[in-house]
Amino acid sequence: MSPRVKSSIFLLIFAFSSVAFSQKEKEERIQQQEEKLDYFQKWLIEDVVYIITQAEREVFEGLTTPEEKERFIEQFWRRRDPDPSTSINEFKEEHYRRISYANERFHSGIPGWKTDRGRIYIQYGPPDEISGKPAGGMYVRPPYEGGGTTSVFPFEVWRYKYLEGIGPDVEMEFVDPHQSGEFRLARDPLEKDAALYIPNSGLTLSEAAGLTDKRDRILARNLANQKLSAGNPYYVYRAKDQPFERLLLRSQLDKPPRVKYTDLQTIVQTRISYDKIAFQSRLHYLRVSGDDVLAPLTILIPNRELGFEKLPSGVYRASVQLYGEVWDVAKNMVYNFEDELSVDFTEDKLAAGQKKNSIFQRYVPLKPGRYVLKMVIKDVSSDKVSTADQLIVVPRFPEDSISASSMILADAIIPENTVTEPGMFTLGNVKVIPSVDYEFGRDDYVFVYFQLYQVGVDQQTLQPKVQLNRVLRAGKQVVLPFYRNPRVQIISDGRVVVIDAIPVKSLPEGRHTLEYEIEDLVTGNKFTVSSAEFKVHKKGPGL
Repeated sequence: MSPRVKSSIFLLIFAFSSVAFSQKEKEERIQQQEEKLDYFQKWLIEDVVYIITQAEREVFEGLTTPEEKERFIEQFWRRRDPDPSTSINEFKEEHYRRISYANERFHSGIPGWKTDRGRIYIQYGPPDEISGKPAGGMYVRPPYEGGGTTSVFPFEVWRYKYLEGIGPDVEMEFVDPHQSGEFRLARDPLEKDAALYIPNSGLTLSEAAGLTDKRDRILARNLANQKLSAGNPYYVYRAKDQPFERLLLRSQLDKPPRVKYTDLQTIVQTRISYDKIAFQSRLHYLRVSGDDVLAPLTILIPNRELGFEKLPSGVYRASVQLYGEVWDVAKNMVYNFEDELSVDFTEDKLAAGQKKNSIFQRYVPLKPGRYVLKMVIKDVSSDKVSTADQLIVVPRFPEDSISASSMILADAIIPENTVTEPGMFTLGNVKVIPSVDYEFGRDDYVFVYFQLYQVGVDQQTLQPKVQLNRVLRAGKQVVLPFYRNPRVQIISDGRVVVIDAIPVKSLPEGRHTLEYEIEDLVTGNKFTVSSAEFKVHKKGPGL
């Protein structure tokens, strides 16, 4: 066989094998895409079917690429994270725990998450109290059901002391009329009565006494109730057992969580501009883990901008509604939030209080990148509204070299022994009350907080070894640093917290900047952390 023929045969074999390999790769890619589509479909119709809003569903169904859908899912859980300051999304963890429990506890020929009990458990969690007769049998009615004895299908009554968006003392009844193990949410307390359609059986006390007719109970609940309420001493249906009330409750239970301040959401999305309330805001950026960044958003509102109303208790209160959205450069909303801020003053302190400011903080979890923050603030008393759009750039913190969070200049840093629970302003084991206007008076301290990342730790002392050199500048002039060294605290491998307090009385009036020249004595790395410009004047900001 000639070399040319051998070469041709080799090329043919190589070509066929390449085609076969290419076809196999293509089939694997198709299979992976189908698996992803199955995952997205399952996520929508099973995982979050009870908690996703209609607007979110429409957006998700309009997405075309797996990357867009994955990003949407990530943002979906972020918007529901009750404590973005932690690396764990407690809402997501609890949601999937409830799904697992529902599937284990409530399955009955269909998965537990599909049952009525499963749905309620997933949406609202475990009830505060469960009663009933899960096996059915003889049942002595309570007075509000008419008294007397009857036979019932298996049923459970779930009671919740309070449900957000519905109210206090919420009661649901689940009945298994076919005794198949599937308990269905009842629209009427009569559904559990197995003797309902058996003449002269399972009578209520008033029916047994001839005061009412069982046919009225069956054919016309409202008519029976009217008869019973006309001086009948035996029983009256509770208001929440009326058909309309049960129907209303069912419709409320079917609704996913909603945006509370829809009027503010409309203002943001229609881009209407208002400036009736003078407020200021400031963002800082702290690394959580990997490329997850936590951005505390702090808002300052002068109390003079707010309307105070006198409550029955004699306290004067001003309330503000806040709504915000964060949009990326691709015009996708990645996060939204809503809250209400209230300020209370007694009558004797109202005049002084109106000369001060109120601050509010919200933790916004983001990835590195450029975004637009859109906010609306509304004074509840006067209906005055203000809006603000702000371009924000979230930094990327390197994994292999020392870096720092934003430097937070604060009006106060409260030590750990007074922090009882996490909430606004909590960073680790201290509360940091940021200054928003960055103005400090003669009697104030400039409190400083920032974090260092990827700092070397001495293996003998298990402590960081960093040297900090504080540099204060008034304009271009360097001001001698305060003698006391900043407090340095290691809180995890490679993460260090720096806390400082600078007495303003040692500084000249005017504008200043603050820098910390940092040397990691373990690795030899150097880094500089800088503040934004702040102002020193005669009087404090009155916060």
